[in-house]
Amino acid sequence: LAEQIAAAGDPPPAAASLGADFARLPPFGLLPAHVLELEGLRSDFFPGGFELDAAPIPSEQLDAALAEAAPLAPLDTSLGERVRLLVPVPQAVFEPRLLIREVIDPEFAATLAAFELVRARQLGARQGLRTRAALLARAISGRSLAVPEIAADPEALEPEPLAPWGPPPAGGGHRATLRDGIHQHFFEAATETLAVAAGGELFAWVYLDPEQPPRTLMLQWHAGNWEHRAWWGEDLIPWGAAGTAAHARLGELPPSGRWVGLRIPAALVGLDAQVLDGMAFTLFDGRAAWGITGSRAANGNAQKWFCGVLPANARSGGDEAWTLLTHNDLWAPFERIDGVEPADGRGAPAGGGHAAPAAAD
Repeated sequence: LAEQIAAAGDPPPAAASLGADFARLPPFGLLPAHVLELEGLRSDFFPGGFELDAAPIPSEQLDAALAEAAPLAPLDTSLGERVRLLVPVPQAVFEPRLLIREVIDPEFAATLAAFELVRARQLGARQGLRTRAALLARAISGRSLAVPEIAADPEALEPEPLAPWGPPPAGGGHRATLRDGIHQHFFEAATETLAVAAGGELFAWVYLDPEQPPRTLMLQWHAGNWEHRAWWGEDLIPWGAAGTAAHARLGELPPSGRWVGLRIPAALVGLDAQVLDGMAFTLFDGRAAWGITGSRAANGNAQKWFCGVLPANARSGGDEAWTLLTHNDLWAPFERIDGVEPADGRGAPAGGGHAAPAAAD
């Protein structure tokens, strides 16, 4: 068989052409690798009536297989036959199921993804704790402790990616209170307004509590009135006429337990080329944290409005207090602040400062 195949030329012809020259085949022989398609376990070298299967075999055992098959009768290509194709592999990688393509159960993939998300959240929380510990150490001892980036941690035993959880957006943010039913915090009458470009969009970063997610998430903007609303999830907040800019549905809730950037076409909520001076963050049940908020022009240029400090002269309100967060708080936005709250920077002079030592007695 090997001599006949070699005589067919180098490289050998296609599998179907090569097999057409044989009326009978020996019970054992060596075939070129191209005659077998492992992906679908098929070979055009053999007639359609042949039943094929394939199995790996250590290269060192080929001689033993040849000796065992030698007494068998030749294969008649005009009849239906059963053929096993032995694929030689090095002994070091041999495994009986080597050629079987395992189908991964979707539940396994979903469970693995859930564990990866929890792991990423814990890594983010650890990063926030490291930064806080470094700040406390500096306050107590005056020594600066370096906090390595996640990707450059010298103590990591393996790569520690933050995907799909984060990282959190730049800047600070704020969070809602955990409550049942409709609850919100908002501001209005800000003199530091947001001008939305024609054809642009609004954006806001959000993090839904994975343990207590809301059933409805709504954003409202004030531009002369509050009739500019976008919402996600269940239709449980009956404000504005359905299907209008005052009650525009943008889909299901974003995934919980991770930072997600929301994008809202300005025209959809009646804010194309408008100037905003207020915004409301409304939930039904559960709680959420929010990051940077602003607008993006049609050319992709983004404009920040606010994140951890309200716009100038904004008048806050709502049935829950504003809880402002520093950027470091965004690593674990629902953890206790432990008495350390972000300062309200409105009215503070630009730049840093210094303090004089106490006078000696």
